[in-house]
Amino acid sequence: MNKYSDIIDIAYAVPPRHRPMSLHDRAAQFAPFAALTGFDMIIADQARYTEAKPELCDDDAQSLDKSFCELYERLPEQPLVTLTYFVKDKYKQGGCLKDKTGTVRLIDTVNREFIFFDKQTVPLDDVVGIKLNVG
Repeated sequence: MNKYSDIIDIAYAVPPRHRPMSLHDRAAQFAPFAALTGFDMIIADQARYTEAKPELCDDDAQSLDKSFCELYERLPEQPLVTLTYFVKDKYKQGGCLKDKTGTVRLIDTVNREFIFFDKQTVPLDDVVGIKLNVG
């Protein structure tokens, strides 16, 4: 005979002021502790690929200047243009190339940026390619 056999089958009485804890809440008490909070995000950020800003050779720079002059002359016609530009990464060295297609409203030479009709701006110094979409 077990010394607790007389009480082993008795239902546990919960005092009226305490509700029984759900299994989910009870399991949360024993959840693993994350001592390195955010470490996974830092590792993922370091693994993210960034590329260096492309350096234009003389031929590419002349081609870019020619495309810029053509766009500047045709600006009153509001041609559709695709700008390829470099976006610097906020957290790491390097960045990525992006394309913006739209109609340029203004080339602001004071602030050195292209201003599109949708109010997005692209810095002049970050542009590595200009393609006029002649249709």
